[in-house]
Amino acid sequence: MKKILVLLACCLLLAATLLCSGCVDIGAQLIDDEDGTDTETGGEGGEAAPVNTVPLALITGAEGIDGPGYAAAAWAGLSAFGEENELAADFYPAEEETQAARLNAVGRAVENGAQLIVCAGAEYGDTVYEAQSMYPEISFVLCDGEPHSLDFTEYEVAPNTYAVLYTEREAGYLAGYALVAEGFNKIGFMGGLPLPATVRCGAGFIQGVNQAAEDNNKEVDLYYTYTGLLRDDSAALALSGSWYANGVEAIYVCGDFTSSVCGAAEAAGAWVLASDYDRSKLSPTVISSTVKDIQGTVYQAAEAWADGSFWGGKQVTLGLTNAAVKLAMDNERFKNFSSAKLRMLLNRFDTGELEIELVNSADADLAALCGKQVKLNME
Repeated sequence: MKKILVLLACCLLLAATLLCSGCVDIGAQLIDDEDGTDTETGGEGGEAAPVNTVPLALITGAEGIDGPGYAAAAWAGLSAFGEENELAADFYPAEEETQAARLNAVGRAVENGAQLIVCAGAEYGDTVYEAQSMYPEISFVLCDGEPHSLDFTEYEVAPNTYAVLYTEREAGYLAGYALVAEGFNKIGFMGGLPLPATVRCGAGFIQGVNQAAEDNNKEVDLYYTYTGLLRDDSAALALSGSWYANGVEAIYVCGDFTSSVCGAAEAAGAWVLASDYDRSKLSPTVISSTVKDIQGTVYQAAEAWADGSFWGGKQVTLGLTNAAVKLAMDNERFKNFSSAKLRMLLNRFDTGELEIELVNSADADLAALCGKQVKLNME
């Protein structure tokens, strides 16, 4: 009986020894947090990180990714990359349109394991400016914006940030050329604040109008203004309504008050050419839109991040040569201007026949961009 007890004791001692020797390896791989969440060690530093991390993140406004727009386009690119590479992605809405709320959303993404954070739109410039220094280990992509301080006095693209701008002058040129080639003789340009990006777009629009007037031997009345508006407003509705009542047939809108102009166009039986993304579903009056390839930009940036060649510390400008600026032809409502005519126009850029003057200042003499066949009416 004693031999049996001794043998049993030895077996128990041996089992305990083996179990303890395995505890070190198991504990190094899996730590049970107080809240019951299993976490893995975070590499050489030994810091714990959540098992169910979400490495890809998009910061959005309160509306999330609903409807067409920058957020939806950015999400399409980011989520597609995630699915193809088996990487989890999520979006984080800011509760309000403030830097503090957006930084809070960035913080939530970081807490959830984000390693690549995407922001799309100039309004995120101040957010990325702060976040890139708060989280230097995180990679940031900013589409259609520049990282800047809250008061716009300082600009910096940190080593962990890739910032992308688009050639507004080329987008404006395509819009102006298309409207004249469509057959309109009285058209308008409405920008928001006279910031350099808006000025570049408007100056490009004038040059496109002028070239189309020469190519088609037409005379064109061009109405031009900066509304000072940032959002849809009754003032935009009233101003565009007065233009349409005065015979303007189509207005190119470079700003976020397109819905107001569409309302006036619907009442007048006139047209709107929208900007930034395809807004054809907004109203049957949207004849087309100039678009920026946010989706492609985000996807390509995510690819570079994943293969270790992320373009941190760089700010680039993409345009026609990168197919990053386009005139949307999938849902267009043109009667005369066709995809074939657009290709002919783009070929002229490829051969160097056409160039677009870069204008940044609101004080520039825009009338100097007009030939004899274009009458510019500044308002």
